[in-house]
Amino acid sequence: MASVTYGGGITNVVGSHGGTTFARNKGGNYMKKKVHGVNPRSELQLAMRTSIGQLSKYYSNTLSDAQRSAWASFAASLPVINRLGNATFLSAQQMFTKLNAQVLAGGSTIVATPPITTAVGTPTSISVAAASGGPGTLSITNAVAAPTGNDKVMYWCGPPMNPGRSFISSQLRRMATLYTVNAANNVLADYLAQFGLTPTGAGQRIICRMAVVNTVTGITSSQLQGTTIWT
Repeated sequence: MASVTYGGGITNVVGSHGGTTFARNKGGNYMKKKVHGVNPRSELQLAMRTSIGQLSKYYSNTLSDAQRSAWASFAASLPVINRLGNATFLSAQQMFTKLNAQVLAGGSTIVATPPITTAVGTPTSISVAAASGGPGTLSITNAVAAPTGNDKVMYWCGPPMNPGRSFISSQLRRMATLYTVNAANNVLADYLAQFGLTPTGAGQRIICRMAVVNTVTGITSSQLQGTTIWT
């Protein structure tokens, strides 16, 4: 990985071209050799792909023209932040799929019309406790302000890593379960399903993120990150 400085009016480049990936972190712009990741085909990944396929067909074949128009208006009223930190807008189908994927994950049925409210709790703190060994323990305690009665917490966690690392977005994996808000959640079973094991000894780092999901509307909060060292 090498740092890079742009000129000619270019301030930022993100993406891959000709075998090189351009990105940015807190240290500035950098480039690295493009890596082709493996396809783990986990049960969660396959379920999400099935869900997205189902939702795409539902949008095209089941929704009325009026409902699709309503989703277009809703998408145009709700900007999302892309990986450059800029506000952008999804298409009607993208917004329908994005929200309903969370609705299905929460155990509810497809919502054909856009939500009338974007209410969702705000994550205020995340605390991770991890013990190595076989199988070890992994608990995440969350705090959520102003939760609705339909909110659950979604977690992403990364594999054990060098304690000096702090930037691992590409290695975070979503935990299959949606968890209770304002509670200490045992996420070990989900973690083992994703990564197979915990470290055999202490000293490695684990990074986890959380977001709050309204399981009736699919509206999702901003993310909050927490980290600790496996004991």
